Amino acid sequence: GYIGNYPDELRCGEGWDVWGMKYTMMGLLHYYDDTKNQKVLDACRRVCDYVIDQIGPGGKRGRELWQTGNWSGYASSSILEPVMWLYNRTSDKKYLDFATYLVKGMTETHGGYVMKHNRWKAYEMMSCYQGLIEYYEVTGRRELLDAAIATGNQIIADEINLAGGCACSEAWFHGAKKQHLPYIRLQETCVTTTWMRFCEKLLDVTGDPKWADQLERTFYNAYLAAMKADGSEFAGYTPLTGNRYHGQHHCYMHTDCCTANGPRGFLCFLRELFRTKGNEAVFNFYSSALVKGTLANGGKVAFDMYALYPRGDFARVVSHTEGVGRMPLKFRIPAWAGAGSRRARTSRWRTSGSWATWWRCASTCRSSRIRSRTVRRACRARSRARTRSPPCSRTTSPSRAAPCSSRATAASTGATRRNRSAGGSATGR
Repeated sequence: GYIGNYPDELRCGEGWDVWGMKYTMMGLLHYYDDTKNQKVLDACRRVCDYVIDQIGPGGKRGRELWQTGNWSGYASSSILEPVMWLYNRTSDKKYLDFATYLVKGMTETHGGYVMKHNRWKAYEMMSCYQGLIEYYEVTGRRELLDAAIATGNQIIADEINLAGGCACSEAWFHGAKKQHLPYIRLQETCVTTTWMRFCEKLLDVTGDPKWADQLERTFYNAYLAAMKADGSEFAGYTPLTGNRYHGQHHCYMHTDCCTANGPRGFLCFLRELFRTKGNEAVFNFYSSALVKGTLANGGKVAFDMYALYPRGDFARVVSHTEGVGRMPLKFRIPAWAGAGSRRARTSRWRTSGSWATWWRCASTCRSSRIRSRTVRRACRARSRARTRSPPCSRTTSPSRAAPCSSRATAASTGATRRNRSAGGSATGR
């Protein structure tokens, strides 16, 4: 069942072997979801079975999984995420048992490195928390979700800069306080993409629009800034000043982890553009797109969105939905926005209360029924002593950057149009 490039004597030891098998499993499961090819799912099971046999409880290698790989076992233990995906697709209890073993290694006294060592490697640490959230969704262990939320909040407070990026030399470094300094190895694309995926997962589980605000800011600024204009490559590092840097080639191949990871950011953003949750249609982001979804009651919904957001301040939503009766609609109000208004047919509502929240309405959806939404941006340039903000950022506070790149808008709009799909999103994974 092994798929990797390590000789037998070096497998499941130091280095990136288990990390590599994690991504092999993720790739196989994504492909299975698209094709429903049973052979692909069986191949993924064999990879996981190999890991369990070698470094699971009582494994042949004679070591615990958290003792393998780099960064105090961070890299290896992040395999928890695809192990939970595999359990969700097979309902095979041995994979849930293996996941429980992984969680024990991460959280308990012997080997509980996530809480015991609190290492600073950004990408791998967030990957472990994504797996813990997946485990919470199945087992209901609320303390794991609470830990992930607390970590996300701490990252926002201590690390996220004006462009929505974070980390230097791939590690936490209290970057929010140091963004005025000329750090070079800043905002690795792998870290940026993983931060977006972490926010996506927290948004999906908690429904807190704060995570959508974070994902949006990072997407339109730090993320798109890392991509070459022709989309052929993602930079390894994208500092706030100076030049971008190519990623480091791996394993004697002319490619790198950032170019491999970069496209996942688009899938992350498009997946959350529009969702159906229960019998509710949720609009997280605004871009010209045809979006479709299925409600919990089986009803099919479809909407056209027309917008030049964030360059423009107006979005129009046209319903192509028939036969679902009265249903709730939910629109995100960006935290960075100013006063705004919403209108459905001839009625008009003005927002009240705080931003970074949801605007809800309920209506009987039918074809060509229009919802329009205007967001007036109370944005102004802010200058602070010794602080350099990226050229495209506008902010209403020192730590909030409003997306404003027309180039980014064109990129996201084009990507959305090219990735239309059914199933509760503008695209599928």
